[in-house]
Amino acid sequence: PFKQSNINMSVPQSTIRVAIIGGGIGAAALLRGLLRYSHIAADIYESRPTFKDEGHILTLTHASEDILLGLDPCLYFSVTRAAEIYTATEFRIASGPYAGQAVDTGSMQDYTDKMVDPQRLLDELLRGTPPRMIHANSRISSITEISPGGGVVHNSVGGAQKNNDIIAGA
Repeated sequence: PFKQSNINMSVPQSTIRVAIIGGGIGAAALLRGLLRYSHIAADIYESRPTFKDEGHILTLTHASEDILLGLDPCLYFSVTRAAEIYTATEFRIASGPYAGQAVDTGSMQDYTDKMVDPQRLLDELLRGTPPRMIHANSRISSITEISPGGGVVHNSVGGAQKNNDIIAGA
């Protein structure tokens, strides 16, 4: 889990402007993690008309679930809602001298991976995100450094410009 550093709250903090380019699960998880910090203003940009994740089933291991919860502990409920439509199934077929007999599968209670629908997980990650931060149908045409240490500007198809301190591709 991440820990916030000791910050003197009497000193005003400057806002760090972050643009996240990409509309998939990784980008949405990063956005959720950044939302926890009031001194970070983040926006997410997707070139397609909607935020989509085109996969069949995504398996979240215990470790990947821990990473998501480290970004934002509230994501536990998002992951649970996205996983509730799937259950883990395992079967084993005996052969040789054990053919036709029951096979000991060990403890199935130890199975901690969750299978989720990627689109449902993406929807859950974006749930509750302020609409002003979500920019669908926003194709980025160029990214230019303003000056060393001065931030970056990204230009969208259509001419819109936005200054940022950090741009993350996800």
